[in-house]
Amino acid sequence: MPCVLWISGDFTSEEIVNNTQLLPYKFIAKGETVQTKNGEKTYEQALCGFDVSEKDFSDFKALVADALAYLEGCYENLTALSQLKDVTARLDFGYYTSFMDQRIVAQYDTLPHRLLKLAGELQIDIELSQYWHGDTNPN
Repeated sequence: MPCVLWISGDFTSEEIVNNTQLLPYKFIAKGETVQTKNGEKTYEQALCGFDVSEKDFSDFKALVADALAYLEGCYENLTALSQLKDVTARLDFGYYTSFMDQRIVAQYDTLPHRLLKLAGELQIDIELSQYWHGDTNPN
């Protein structure tokens, strides 16, 4: 997914669902070992991911618009995260870099103040994950 809300902490999947009333598309339990591209990884904290946008990796503005709509629509649900112990949250925007050749000398990406305000109120960090535009999706 190009835009995902990642939540990590000391909780179970049941606690996340019961507290937020939101269903994650991915859940990794604390202590679980999973296979990654770089080998096995054991998670010291639980991690869950929520789909925020399924727009294309090349449409950063649409990803931002979807993220704003998601935070506005789920605001009350996401305030329940503060009831969970040691929770951190980040909104991860995955998108293609515009640096494709030497003619492009700068890339400008803007996050609107409404999105920053909502994320700040919910104690959600924002991560910008730029990928080289290739023949396959970064996921």
